[in-house]
Amino acid sequence: MSHNLALLPSAERQRIELIKQAHLLVWRRRRNEIGREVVVAAIDEVDEEHREWFRQQLNAIRGQA
Repeated sequence: MSHNLALLPSAERQRIELIKQAHLLVWRRRRNEIGREVVVAAIDEVDEEHREWFRQQLNAIRGQA
């Protein structure tokens, strides 16, 4: 398996980036650095095709703790 993320298809790179963003949002929310409205705004900024998946990732990450 290659570890060079640049070699992945664009859709896979996008999903990896969204997972990273979701982890950061949940982490910052737990530390009370951001409010719920920032998380909602971040969800709205995601492309329509990935929005529901991104929301599911946020819920899964939030449920891990």
